[in-house]
Amino acid sequence: MRTALDSASCGIIVYEALKDESGVIRKWHPSLTNRTADSLLAAFSDDPTNRAASFFDEAGLQEPAADALGSGQLKQHTAWLTQPTKERTCFDLTLAPYERGITLTIQTETATRRQNDLLLTALDNTPNAFVAYEAVRGTDGAILDYRTICYNQLALDILHVTPEQLEQQLLFQRRPESRLEADTMRRIVDEHDVVDREVFWPVQQRWYVVQSRAFGDGFFTLFQDIDTEKRAKQQLIEQQTMLQAVMDFSDSYITYCESERDESGQIIDFIYRLTNAFVNKLIGRPSEQIVGQRMTQFFPSIKQIGLFQRYVQVVESGESQTFEFPYQADGYDGWFLISATPLADGFVLSFKDISEIKQVSLTIERQKTFLDSVMEHSPNSITVERAIRDDTGQIIDFQAILINPAALALGGHSQAEALSTPISQLNPMFVPSGLLAAYRQVMETGEPFYVSFPFPRINGWLQLAVARIDTDTLISVFTDITESQQALVKLQKQHELLEGIMNATLSAVTLYEPVLDESGQLLDFRVVMTNAASLGFSKRRYDEVVGKTMTEIYPKTREIGLWNRYIEVYQTGQPCRVEHYYHHIDSWFDVAVSKLGEGIVITFNDVTTSKKAIRKIEQQASILQTVLDGCQTPIALFEAIRDENETITDFRYILQNEANAQLVSHPLSETQHRTMLEVLPNLRTLGIFDRYIDVVETGQPQRFQHYFEDRGIEGWFDFSLIRHGDGLIVAAQDQTLLKKSLHRSEQLINELQRSNHSLEQFAYVASHDLQEPLRKIQSFGDVLRQQYGSALDYTGQDIILRMQSAAGRMQTLIRDLLTYSRLSTQQNLVDTVNLSDLLQTIRNDLDTIVQEKNARLTIGALPTLMGNATQLRQLFQNLLSNALKFSKPLGTPGAEQPIISVTAEQISWKAVPAEVPDRQRVDWVAISVADNGIGFDQQYSDRVFQLFERLHGRNQYPGTGLGLSIARRVAENHGGTVTVRSQPGNGTTFTVYLPEQRGRKGEEGGKE
Repeated sequence: MRTALDSASCGIIVYEALKDESGVIRKWHPSLTNRTADSLLAAFSDDPTNRAASFFDEAGLQEPAADALGSGQLKQHTAWLTQPTKERTCFDLTLAPYERGITLTIQTETATRRQNDLLLTALDNTPNAFVAYEAVRGTDGAILDYRTICYNQLALDILHVTPEQLEQQLLFQRRPESRLEADTMRRIVDEHDVVDREVFWPVQQRWYVVQSRAFGDGFFTLFQDIDTEKRAKQQLIEQQTMLQAVMDFSDSYITYCESERDESGQIIDFIYRLTNAFVNKLIGRPSEQIVGQRMTQFFPSIKQIGLFQRYVQVVESGESQTFEFPYQADGYDGWFLISATPLADGFVLSFKDISEIKQVSLTIERQKTFLDSVMEHSPNSITVERAIRDDTGQIIDFQAILINPAALALGGHSQAEALSTPISQLNPMFVPSGLLAAYRQVMETGEPFYVSFPFPRINGWLQLAVARIDTDTLISVFTDITESQQALVKLQKQHELLEGIMNATLSAVTLYEPVLDESGQLLDFRVVMTNAASLGFSKRRYDEVVGKTMTEIYPKTREIGLWNRYIEVYQTGQPCRVEHYYHHIDSWFDVAVSKLGEGIVITFNDVTTSKKAIRKIEQQASILQTVLDGCQTPIALFEAIRDENETITDFRYILQNEANAQLVSHPLSETQHRTMLEVLPNLRTLGIFDRYIDVVETGQPQRFQHYFEDRGIEGWFDFSLIRHGDGLIVAAQDQTLLKKSLHRSEQLINELQRSNHSLEQFAYVASHDLQEPLRKIQSFGDVLRQQYGSALDYTGQDIILRMQSAAGRMQTLIRDLLTYSRLSTQQNLVDTVNLSDLLQTIRNDLDTIVQEKNARLTIGALPTLMGNATQLRQLFQNLLSNALKFSKPLGTPGAEQPIISVTAEQISWKAVPAEVPDRQRVDWVAISVADNGIGFDQQYSDRVFQLFERLHGRNQYPGTGLGLSIARRVAENHGGTVTVRSQPGNGTTFTVYLPEQRGRKGEEGGKE
């Protein structure tokens, strides 16, 4: 804290108020002074211990300090002090109260002037104009005028005055009109009112925000230039007014609605942002009472009737929808033609009331249904058919349920056959001709279907009329129209003409008729009808185009390469579509030409923007593919494939580099023709596919290593996954070589550590030299017992026996230690060992104890392995001895015949315990030695393999505690291990895991 105070540029002194018992301040004691304060006060006193106290008295701070402490507010004070040199100095003092006193901040007049200079410099560099005024008051304290005390250069420019005018003239003298705002200024100064307003300044012809605030006994004013923003807002208002006028002029209901979403991003409502007069009239409120309100406020049933969901679909999919909808709720009862177009996070809604048209259509349908029923007895061929649907509800055929004689005669079928056979079987052309699709459309839309066609059986023409009766039934009527065909053909041409133009209204469409010479040769094409888009393209009026020939309007038609295509379409009737580049306007157009009657229809669409964008995308895609192909890491981009429940079922290849194509054997040319699981089906089995799904659904990238094997690929890979749209990017770096190197290094280190550990234990515990003294102890003990035994009493002889027994145990312990230590150095495992023969030899060696225990020892079929026969003999002999030793003693509760079994089974390397340091990917064998002995608690399963560990007393079960340690060491020398499972009273099973390594399964059967 002291360092921080000393670094301050102003003087700081902390005074503590010393009070008497009644709470009255009797003295101000300086408790802390910084370096600047010492420097300032040194000129006034030579006594450093009394400078602060003297300054307090000479500056007259008693009353201001008591006032600051009592009020809890800052106080300002000015003091003039005379130095011993008679020089006077002005001090600006600030008193800040704290709990026990005040903190005094000291600045000289020079420091204050420097701060003022810095403030003026800052004001001159601010982007806003600044003027500060001081109130000029009369003898009664009332404000008479204002004097300028501070300003910056920008203020001079805005106010259009000189510094002399601003400094020498009072505000009301310089600007008399300001007296109109005198009361406002007074409230700012005396009542600290805050005044902000926008003002158009005639001098500068610009808009400003003028902000006035109290400042001492006056006020200051900031001028902030908002001219650009103001004019932009005015322009926006004008554009909105213009847009509103256009919308109000439309004969449709038009509004723009913005989505309202919850915390999860789901659309819960729509907010009206713009409406036209028709919408206002429909709702019955002015625009200002509609805009900003929710759609459900005025149409509360919109969600229940399904219309709200369609609007949500438009916003979420980004695709426009146009449809008819009956709105029979919220006081409305009518049909509307609705068009919804997505825009930003909302949609533009346009709809028309088509109730009258719809009512007429429904009336006509009802009349037609009645008329067709009556026509059942007419000479026309009439059939009533019912839809045949599959399990999903889709219409797949129709079958007659009512047919009149004329229809039977026309089709040449019997009534029984006609009423029991689907139409597609009665008429093989029913599906290929498109009639099934037409019938299905009638059922789905309710709109009648009409078609005329020649019918050779009557050598004439028939007209087919199909209409829906109900949701599952329709009626078809065949009428002989041979005599009226010519009139119908003419009407059909007019219908096709109208339909062709209506279908192309968004493009430049022109209908041409041929201009032929007397011999019938085509000379030109003449405009019959055109639309506004085409007129805009030709830059001519309608009356300047219709009736003119193509070459009159476009003189270069024969030169730009399209004339021959027009002739070909006219002569062959085959439509043509081509993209054509117009050099003189640097634009691409999609040109479609089709035959219509005796003329042709030409449609132009400007595709310049999309053409350039496609070329740019193709260039970027080529560059990206080149970059990816130069990368040695396999990289692929996938797109999710989802089912009807939006669940990801697979991924589709979108892009891959050459490295990935070679890795998965999926050529670049076929990238998008196959899916991920078609190429690598094992991704799902190994669980990698689920991680891909998790990245797409959560957006969280993942990186992990995983072993992969599928269709020629085998090894460890480092996978990097990043979501991209509704898919992901996968990079897979082959880590197999690195993994094998690290694995081999760990193996060598583990083997070295085990060897060193064994050698250290052996060196610490025993050596060959210990056995000689033990033999002498035993020999001397025998001499004492045999030659001098008669001279010793019972106690002496017992001591000699105990000594020899201890020496024997010691010798056994050293021998076992030597055996254990040799296992670390005996690595010769190149012998072929037949375990069946080996176990039989061990059984013979243990035959005496087997008979003593009355044990039953069963040895199953065992394999032949590569290994050290001596070590393996030691391993299995120790395990069998252990099983015999810890059998249940005869005569004890629960005692039973000892049963010991040795079995073997082949296992996969994946089933080998993880503690095996090198689980080689070869076949393994697991050999189990199981007994029904006393067992032990499974918590000691690791302890029993440790050196010198015993679970029972030596007197109860003799031994050195090294047998199982030796067994595990032998197994580890052979690249395996030994594990144990046991339960008190239920026996123990030791399992030896060994790699087969070019061995073979033993052919001999088990023996008992």
